[in-house]
Amino acid sequence: MRRLAASALLCLASAAAAGAAAEEKPLPLREALRQALAHNLGLGLERLRAADSVDALEQADAAFDLRFRWSNTLAKARTLDEIRAGDFARDSWLSEVALEQPNAWGGVLALTGSADRFWDDSNGVAGDRLVQAGAGVRYTQPLLRGGWSSVNLAPLAAARLGAGRSRLLLRASVLDLMRSAEVGYWGLAASRSLVALRETSLRSAQSLLDEVAERRRLGAATLQEQLQAEADVANQRVAVLGARQQAALADTRLRRVLGLEAGAAALGVEPLPAEPVAGIEDY
Repeated sequence: MRRLAASALLCLASAAAAGAAAEEKPLPLREALRQALAHNLGLGLERLRAADSVDALEQADAAFDLRFRWSNTLAKARTLDEIRAGDFARDSWLSEVALEQPNAWGGVLALTGSADRFWDDSNGVAGDRLVQAGAGVRYTQPLLRGGWSSVNLAPLAAARLGAGRSRLLLRASVLDLMRSAEVGYWGLAASRSLVALRETSLRSAQSLLDEVAERRRLGAATLQEQLQAEADVANQRVAVLGARQQAALADTRLRRVLGLEAGAAALGVEPLPAEPVAGIEDY
């Protein structure tokens, strides 16, 4: 009678667990992959590294950008003799504009333009003495340190290699993450199926034990048969506990891959497909 009650309680508990699992909406594999790509911390770190390599490439390429330079200078000048004599100061205003273009040889080509004005400041009234304007071309080329393309293009080449390597590493990380997510997804589905199988085996063993116990009460079964049935039930219970532990570990691994926090509710996944699939396009 006790065995019958225990069997009934076990069946009710299994039915309740199955009903709770059935009520939980399963997470499709495509959605699981999107979740992993959006929230996985390792992939987020690889994205930041790839972005840093692109920034480094832009910084290396910026060394050859066109530059604009503009300067204005206002000055007053008097000699010591003029100061002693109380003469007025000579004022000047110098303005220069330049466009500079660095090249791979380390040189800088500059186009310059200037406008200058000189006057005497007499009692606050400016008297122009000279106004001049000019334009010029200037080229500066280092011959030793910092000269020639083998030196100046090295940082740009290294930055390009680094950016390409970071993109390849990011692509490899994405593919590895998708593989880990898919393996973890179907691993959890297989673990849940194994739990259901073990629970079915446990119910069958419990039913067989009840049948053997009833037959022994009627004298149609031996004590050895009953002990064998009880041992089978115990083994099936251990198998159920092991399968549930493996399912919990698979759930934890999948949550880690998907970037989800650990929760009390089990993560719902689709059941294993009846037919083998070749790729994600098949489901």
